Amino acid sequence: MDLMWIPIHKTWKLNERHYGVLQGLNKEETARKYGDERVTLWRRSTNVRPPALTKDDERYEAAHPKYRDLKDNKFPLTENLEDTEKRVVSYWDEEIAPNLKDGKK
Repeated sequence: MDLMWIPIHKTWKLNERHYGVLQGLNKEETARKYGDERVTLWRRSTNVRPPALTKDDERYEAAHPKYRDLKDNKFPLTENLEDTEKRVVSYWDEEIAPNLKDGKK
């Protein structure tokens, strides 16, 4: 595809869900550590969050060098599905939709 002329806007607000202390663990490890029932609740429930990371955890995204210049440092330490939806929809409403409406790329 010859589409290199299309601008790319990057934002952490469109990242996948933040799973807190589960971040980076596979399903088997997580189930062994916390139990199948609890892990299923965290993964499937819309309003139950997994345990949060701490800001000094190496998995905390805000600590990653690619985000060091961001002033809007509101990275979640954990999220449930409702949190993720709110984050993505608010970015759509505040950034993407208005730009589309104004004919911007």
